[in-house]
Amino acid sequence: MNIPKKYLFSITVLSVAFFFVVITIIKQKKNKNEINSNLHETVAMVTGLRDNRNITIVEYKYVYDNKIYNSDEFADIEVTKAIVNKYYKVYLSTKDPSKSLIQLEKEVSDTNRIKAAGFDLRITN
Repeated sequence: MNIPKKYLFSITVLSVAFFFVVITIIKQKKNKNEINSNLHETVAMVTGLRDNRNITIVEYKYVYDNKIYNSDEFADIEVTKAIVNKYYKVYLSTKDPSKSLIQLEKEVSDTNRIKAAGFDLRITN
């Protein structure tokens, strides 16, 4: 089967993109399984948003075992800058605490819970 040269580049690019999507899905599934097997729930603060074409990436931080972790993930719901500096439930793996899943539909407003999660809510001038 001879593929015309004008289509060869497009086919190659689409094949690489498909491969990248499959690898990403497998990696996300693996991380999700690890988190579910070694589940710990805490509170995370959204620190920023990045737009990557049509996808919004949520940046956040959380504390586990007195260490601050910074993470990001694709937003699977519509988000605006209003979520920045707010607190949300996050699930992480006790086996590898850098693996986490933020729950943007579960905002945390209880200041005692936020402080217990390792955040300092004092106002500084």
